[in-house]
Amino acid sequence: MSIVVPKYRVYDDANSVKPNLALLLLKTQEAAYFVLWDLTPFGEPIRQLTYDVASRSITSRQVVLGANILTGDTSITLDSSTKTRVTPGHVLYHPATKQRFVLDTANTSSGVCNIRDVVQASGGSRTQVNSGQTLYILSVSEHFDQINAVSRYEDTSYTTNYIQDFTEMLEFSTADLREMRKWGIDKQTRIKERMRDMVKDLNRSLMYGAPLAASAGHSSMTAGFDYVVDLAGSKVAAASSGTADLADIRGVLKQLYKNGVGPGDGLVLHMSANVYYKYETAGLAEVNLQGTPNADFVIGNTVKGLHFAGLGFVPFYADPLCDDDVVRFICTSQARKSYYQGLGEGAILEGPRIIDEISLSNSKIEKSTIQQKWGTVFLNTDKCHYLLTGTGLNT
Repeated sequence: MSIVVPKYRVYDDANSVKPNLALLLLKTQEAAYFVLWDLTPFGEPIRQLTYDVASRSITSRQVVLGANILTGDTSITLDSSTKTRVTPGHVLYHPATKQRFVLDTANTSSGVCNIRDVVQASGGSRTQVNSGQTLYILSVSEHFDQINAVSRYEDTSYTTNYIQDFTEMLEFSTADLREMRKWGIDKQTRIKERMRDMVKDLNRSLMYGAPLAASAGHSSMTAGFDYVVDLAGSKVAAASSGTADLADIRGVLKQLYKNGVGPGDGLVLHMSANVYYKYETAGLAEVNLQGTPNADFVIGNTVKGLHFAGLGFVPFYADPLCDDDVVRFICTSQARKSYYQGLGEGAILEGPRIIDEISLSNSKIEKSTIQQKWGTVFLNTDKCHYLLTGTGLNT
């Protein structure tokens, strides 16, 4: 425990005399208040007050039939959601009947593809394949003497987000001045205390914020993780509320792995302390961190989580400022928080700064403001992030 002996002077007024029992000033306990804020990396400065966060879809390499394929058909029809995934020459494989359909032409507007060849398993025969069946896409089989290449395309989706202006006034009152005289609590200490509270607020904004455009009488807000991931539909409910079932966690990890998330994407799980301890009781693995100069460590140089094939070790983090039963799967390679920097020569980066205000009154009380403009960027929310809801474990 750190003990600070404050410097003070005794004045005539009673408010400046310390109570007899107040002999020592203890250092304020500093818990891990900024877990999500620290887990989310800083990105490049954002150059516009209103900006779009775009992402490219990653389509599965399979198609779905929009109509039956009869044994004598010379064409197949793909459904509207998968018709743009193939080009002339692609081979489609139906695993149930072990048939390979080699496409001659592919119409991405109608979904109708002409069949060049049908290849069955050894000793097999051509068999009807019904509408709604899934066929896997194999590599293109093209003629040696010609190229019939047609560009295949993915779709771009985007969400609009906004820079949030975070400015707070610090007006030092008479009570603050007395604290300075009694305890040695100077202006720098007061600013540190307020900064601590402000980062707590920023930490919660990363969770629960929602985008709001600035307009007459309305200030802007930036989007939080829960809002954008929920909007993308990347969420699933726990199988049984009130049960810390690691199968729920593994189910989401499996889906993220199938979506393309890998061991280098920095996947972490974020949750409240109550939820964390329930999963810890259910059984989490523990790894020791290897020390390197200037490395950041959690308490004890260890983290707990799960080992998952294809993803490696996935750490769990408890956040004392989180008070819900949601488990957040955050792909840190696809998440950023950024400060605003305007366009043009001499535009400053509006990160955290303290500005002393000039008082135009007769008051000697000091005024300062803590200012910053910041925004969030969560990429590929339909593929790389997830919410596990309804766990019922925040008790």
